[in-house]
Amino acid sequence: MSNFIEKIKDFLTGLSRNTIIGIAAGFFVLFFVFLVILFTPERYSKWTSINFSGLRIFFGVQEKPVEKPKGGVPFVPPPPSPDSEERAAAYLDAAWRDYFRGDYDEALRRLKRARDFSFGNYTVIRLIGQIHFELGKYKLAYTDWMTASMLPNADKFLTRDIEVTKNLIRYTREEQDKLSRRIYYTPGDLISKARERELNLHLRP
Repeated sequence: MSNFIEKIKDFLTGLSRNTIIGIAAGFFVLFFVFLVILFTPERYSKWTSINFSGLRIFFGVQEKPVEKPKGGVPFVPPPPSPDSEERAAAYLDAAWRDYFRGDYDEALRRLKRARDFSFGNYTVIRLIGQIHFELGKYKLAYTDWMTASMLPNADKFLTRDIEVTKNLIRYTREEQDKLSRRIYYTPGDLISKARERELNLHLRP
C-alpha cells in the first residue's frame, strides 16, 4: 500500500503545474456537463440513450413515479341513477335530523348508506367528517375532509376546518410524546395513562 502511495506522489511530482490545472479543468467541465444533462435530460435525449431517471430520483431532482395499479384502466363508478339519488337524499335528510338530535351513531349509519347510493356526494362526506370531529376522532375527520376537498364544492370554511384538524392532530401527537416519557419514568402514574388512552382515540384511523 505504501509503495502505491509513493508511486502516486512521484507521478504527481513529475507533472507540471499547467498539466495539473488542465486535468482539473477537464474534470470540472465533465462534471458541469453531467449536471446539465441530469437537470435537463429532455433537451439532450436525442444525443444520448442514457436513462438518468434513477439518478434524478436519488438526488431529489425528480419525484419517484407513482406505480399504477395492475389490471388495466382503473374502475370508474357509473353516474348514479335518479332512483339512487332520491334514496341518497332521503338518507341524508334523516341523517341531518339524527345529527341535530345528537344521535351520531344513527346519523353515521344513514350517511354511509347515502354514500353507497351517491358515491362522491360532497354534503354526505362533509357531514361524516363533521360528526367524526365532534366525536374527537380527528384523524378520521381529517381524512373525510381531505376527501371532500377533492370534490366540487363552494365551501369557504372547508380549508379552515382542515387546518384546525391538522393542528389538533399535531398537538395530540406532541402530548402523546410527553405522556409516553412521563409514563416511562413513572409507571404508576394512572392519570397519565388514562390521558394517553384518551389521546389515542383522537388518532384512531
